[in-house]
Parts: sequence; structure tokens; C-alpha cells
Amino acid sequence: APGDIDAMFTRAISSPDFAAWQPRVLSRDPWLVVFDEFMSAAEADELVRIATRDGGRHFQGSQDVRVGGAFESSRRRTSSTQWCAAAGCANESVVAAVRERVERVTGVPQTNAEPPQLLRYMPGEAYHLHHDYIADQRQLPCGVRVYTHFIYLSDVEGGGETHFPQLDIAVQPRKGRAVLWASTRSDAPEEMDVRTLHRAAPVERGIKYSANVWVHTHDFMGAAARACVGGNPAPPPSVGPADAEPAPR
Repeated sequence: APGDIDAMFTRAISSPDFAAWQPRVLSRDPWLVVFDEFMSAAEADELVRIATRDGGRHFQGSQDVRVGGAFESSRRRTSSTQWCAAAGCANESVVAAVRERVERVTGVPQTNAEPPQLLRYMPGEAYHLHHDYIADQRQLPCGVRVYTHFIYLSDVEGGGETHFPQLDIAVQPRKGRAVLWASTRSDAPEEMDVRTLHRAAPVERGIKYSANVWVHTHDFMGAAARACVGGNPAPPPSVGPADAEPAPR
């Protein structure tokens, strides 16, 4: 409902329930909040261990969807990704903890969230300017992506910042830190807020591991089970390509 986004962020930065995560406000219009201690170093390391299990074979190069449904290597995003949607990842306790914390801070049920997306950026890899909003989903049961909860799972020796050019804000990667922002406007929660366009700056030294949790206005998991999520975001568990992302807009 209109105003819910403002209310959620106000609660997130003021409630003693989240003080241990050390929230910091980088912007209030639109909202951009950092939690410097969202995860412990040990939890972040465990999630990296899960992401790199089996020699890292679960990571795949990012792909774009072209007309006709064909996939091709992404020119916008050169990192590797995987969806934490199947056994070996989704059933791990640290993943459950992340999903529960996102639910607590946003006040939105876990069923509204996509499975976590795990990312790996090697030196030179980046993600050009983009937005997480998928307009096609306005007419679908899952609704649009309203929140992005982005978690850094490793320190990076150089580069790898998350840059919001319209806000002139860049967030430095730090193990255990999370950034929360809205893809939609508080006064019109189905409409894109273009001010939260962002990019992942190229990694200069080291490896950047991170995770996305996208939260929708409605039940994403139920809609995904019926293949009614459109826009090709995260596939339902154990179905579809291991890495799919929205077609460029």
C-alpha cells in the first residue's frame, strides 16, 4: 500500500530489533540503508563455501534472454551466478537464516522472496547500469520486485563498489555488510523508482562474492510453482536454467 515502503525503512533504522546489524542511512529519498553487521564473518564464509561447493561448478556465466526465448552470454553482466533454489544450498541453515532476517527487516513473508541469487565477480568483471524492476510482472500473480537486499560475502581488495549514479552514492564491499533499497516508489509501490538504477563497478583486485534477495509485492514462490512469474527472474526450485535474468529494457 502507499506509504508502506517509508514505514518499513523508518522501522528498520529505528527499531532496537535491528540495532545489532548497525543500520546506516545513506539516502532517505529514495531510501538506501546499509547494515554493516547483517551477517557474521563466519556466516558469510559458510555461504561462500556453499556457493563454491563441488569446485564452483554451480556458477554459470550470466545470460540475457533474447527475442524467441534463446539465451546468450550477457554483455551487461560479466559475473557468474547461481540460484540457491535446490538441495545443497536452499536447505542449508545459513540460507534459512538469511531469508528469515530479510523477512524480519522488510516485514514481508518469505514466500514473496525469490530464492537467493549467489554471485561471483572475478577481477575485471562488472555489471553495467541496470534496474531490478521488471515491468511485465505488474500484471502477474507475483507482483513486481519491490525490495533488493544485497549482501557482501567477501572483502574486496580493490573495486567492486555498488554505485547509484543518480544518488552519487557508492557502497564499498565488506564481508557481512548488506544494502537494502526499494525498486518502487513509496507513494506508488507498483511503479519503478528510476533513482535506484545502479551498477556493480569492476573488481580490480580480489574476488567479490555476494548475494541478492529480491522481495516481491505478492507471493513469488506460489506463482513460480505455476510458472507465472514472467520476465525470466529466478526459476522455481529445480526448474529452468541455473542462471537467468530479465531481458534488457
